[in-house]
Amino acid sequence: MDPLAKAVVTAWCVAVLLALARRCGQAVAGWLAGLPIVTLPALGWLALERGAAFAATAAAGCVAAGAGCALFGLGYARACRQRAPVIALAAGALAAALPLPWWSQASVSLPLALASSLLACAGGHFVLRVPAATAARPGAAGDGLLLTALTAGLVSGAVSWGAAGLGAFWSGLCASAPLLAAVLAVRLHRDGGSRAATLFLRGYLGGIAGRSCLVALFALAAHAAAGP
Repeated sequence: MDPLAKAVVTAWCVAVLLALARRCGQAVAGWLAGLPIVTLPALGWLALERGAAFAATAAAGCVAAGAGCALFGLGYARACRQRAPVIALAAGALAAALPLPWWSQASVSLPLALASSLLACAGGHFVLRVPAATAARPGAAGDGLLLTALTAGLVSGAVSWGAAGLGAFWSGLCASAPLLAAVLAVRLHRDGGSRAATLFLRGYLGGIAGRSCLVALFALAAHAAAGP
């Protein structure tokens, strides 16, 4: 999937998920945000354009990124209780970057990537506690949805374009960075406070666990298709 197409799909997903967060709740929106809505189509295009072996390696990178996504959710949710969205976003980004030295120095196998992702998701879900409800901020929920969606699309497209020259594993990893979750968490935090953001991120952890398993299955299928 080229960067422009990914930007359009991501912007559409953000708009839909924000609408679902208002209608169905933040946890449902978070769970859907964690699923491979953009990832699996992108891997499919990679398989068609660059071959099954390249797509299998990129899928392993996507699975490895699950640990960073889970750490982002944990870092943001813990920080957002007493900090402004920009500080919570920085805390989440720093937490997401913690596995980078390991990814850089080690040959990350698919089983190890899947185990680390599922462990991070389970640990984050166990640790996170939802804050008590507070009064909603009047007038905040309805404004800026289009701007939020467009911003997410532009950022996602830029990252996809920049990751193109990094090789299969790092392209998959960078393309699976928690950009969608970051945009939505900041938006929900600003509109509904730390409770809304935490509910969203708890659901997101469950979605990431599901995404990791689905993409791992894709990686196995692509590896089998590529042959020895």
